[in-house]
Amino acid sequence: MAQFSKYSPASIGRLFLHNNRMQNDGVVHSNESIDNERTYQNYHFKKGTPEDVKERLSEVFIAKKRNNTTVVGEFVVTLPKDVKDEDERDFFQAVYDFYCNDLGEENIVNAVVHKDETTPHMHLDFVPVLKGEQPQFTSNECLKSLEDWKANHGGEMPTERICCKDLISRKYLSTMHQRLSDYVQSYLGYKTEILNGATNGGNKTVLQMKVESLKKQIGQMEEQKEHLAKELNSMLTVAKNYGIEKNDIGIYPLLQRIADLENQNDVLKSLITRQGYSWKKDELVAMQAKKYVPAKATPVNFYSGSLVDAEIEDDAIVIIELPNQTPRPSPQQKFLDEDMDSERQALFARSSSRPITVRPSRTSKRSLVFIKTDSPKETMENLILLEHQLKAMDCKGRRVYMDKMETDEYDLARAILEKNHIEASYFIHLEDEKEKANDSQEQAQEKA
Repeated sequence: MAQFSKYSPASIGRLFLHNNRMQNDGVVHSNESIDNERTYQNYHFKKGTPEDVKERLSEVFIAKKRNNTTVVGEFVVTLPKDVKDEDERDFFQAVYDFYCNDLGEENIVNAVVHKDETTPHMHLDFVPVLKGEQPQFTSNECLKSLEDWKANHGGEMPTERICCKDLISRKYLSTMHQRLSDYVQSYLGYKTEILNGATNGGNKTVLQMKVESLKKQIGQMEEQKEHLAKELNSMLTVAKNYGIEKNDIGIYPLLQRIADLENQNDVLKSLITRQGYSWKKDELVAMQAKKYVPAKATPVNFYSGSLVDAEIEDDAIVIIELPNQTPRPSPQQKFLDEDMDSERQALFARSSSRPITVRPSRTSKRSLVFIKTDSPKETMENLILLEHQLKAMDCKGRRVYMDKMETDEYDLARAILEKNHIEASYFIHLEDEKEKANDSQEQAQEKA
């Protein structure tokens, strides 16, 4: 029932945006189960900000000041089904008091109950502070931090330090659920199902929990393997229908768009010409007539899915779609959610009037390229600008990551990447491509 998570400094802003959300606050949340109409029902036991985290951190000793240091821990506690409706607030009050006793109320920076999702639950965020005598530090990094602390505190040794690993240890987690259950029972006067099938592992040995976790991972991997096998067979079937040999595809890269392009709109061709596009007319005709190019013949590799699930190099160029006038989340919202800096850059690009915005990442060597794609016409115009932008950037030795855009009816992005010999990972939704291919076949049969 109580789920534990850890957060580094770069994740704090996004954490508070999610936990302390307000109705119609304009923040895009990736969790689709949030009911904005019920957000006003959320309530706090303690409301804080990222500044409160910084203030508490300034008061305690941090031996290793790194980007991945855990500075906030979070327990998410779900309301059991057997708690009486009138006891809901008392239940969460008991949970809050329990963690105040365990962790110190001065270290709890935020505690909010969300009632706008499927089941009421509390997010309790705290700075992981250990009190008492400090250990014997041996590394140069820790010794240097200790000397700096003493120099700023009159030579006194610290009595509080940040160490989530030692505070929320395996031993602590192995007994926590039972102690929490007992505490809530004494507060409410009756027993609740805190120790259900999902959380009873709190009293199991670490080895038992590891075995169960590994079994679950194996099951997930088997499902993924089965899904990938079906996807590959489906891809090969579509390719065979178009007379494409298996060896032309490479081992796993997907084909480029398979579709009948004979009926594409001449209006968009003229739009390209008006924008001063560098291709000649006969090149455009050749592009449209082309059914496919073997994946191994081009630096552009094709994959099913989205870049949000890919392992992206530290120096990559990432193309991210943004709304212009139409309110909607970015198709790459999951990528933005996982990096607070990227989300901040996206907010800047959204507020800009420019159709293309290039921003350097502050947490890596990546370049983030934001493109606005509300309509097919706007997408065409902005993709043309994107080509000029990519030419101006130093793409040598760097890979571009890009999703097939829903509003890119010509699949112009693919052609741009190929024409300019840009190394890229291009992600498409295989089922959509199969449906388009089937539609084209039906149209051809109707004409015949």
